[in-house]
Amino acid sequence: MRILGWNVRGITPLGRSAMIRWVTDRCNPIVLGLVDTRHSRLTDEKVKGWWKKEDNVSWVDVPETCSNDKKSGGLVFSWNELLFSKSKVLTNKRYILVEGKLIQERIDVSFLLVHAPSCSQERFDLWKDLMNLKKSISTPLMMFGDFNEVLEPEEIKGNEVTTQGMKDFRHCIGELNLVELPLLDKKFTWYVYDNNCASRTDRFFVDQEWLEHFKVLNLRGLERMVADHRPLLVQFGSVDDITSICGTYK
Repeated sequence: MRILGWNVRGITPLGRSAMIRWVTDRCNPIVLGLVDTRHSRLTDEKVKGWWKKEDNVSWVDVPETCSNDKKSGGLVFSWNELLFSKSKVLTNKRYILVEGKLIQERIDVSFLLVHAPSCSQERFDLWKDLMNLKKSISTPLMMFGDFNEVLEPEEIKGNEVTTQGMKDFRHCIGELNLVELPLLDKKFTWYVYDNNCASRTDRFFVDQEWLEHFKVLNLRGLERMVADHRPLLVQFGSVDDITSICGTYK
């Protein structure tokens, strides 16, 4: 069983949908969470086209926002209906919360897909919203996405300074009672193409109930393709060779 999360930096550029389909074909996730999709309108045909088994896919989205004529944001959460049954959805311009049941495991869970803003004050406001939201969630929670912030100074290439933003993010995660899944094989998740700038803003978190139910949860960073963020893949149980799964996109 696998969960795939990815900041795709827009779904409309030529070839982007084919790239998403290429990754999902090889990773075969039960849940696909995309952020920074920069879309204003989606069709059922487009979203299902990202999946191998198109007839069994459901989805929910949050369109992009516009600020100073610049498009940004947007989230899409989709899933395989044969493996996950949705019971409740709550959306915000910065997150999608989906509650339901993992059918084979017979366990109720919640997924929270997040795309944090680049503005530090807006991020601080989002952290407060997430802390309030957590009070209403009664099932095991997995939170993932692009948080546009790091937890430690070394998660920004060449940085040694702890900022107030890092402290605020750490406080939020502590208040949510979440544990980060360690990234096993990569140090950073976002890069400028010359690799002079890099950071780890994309992450997966779970609560203790997830860890108690699923004894082995492994987080892997896949190779970058057109977008400047790595897709992140959570695997339940034994670890497969991700390189052999995904290879190199051409």
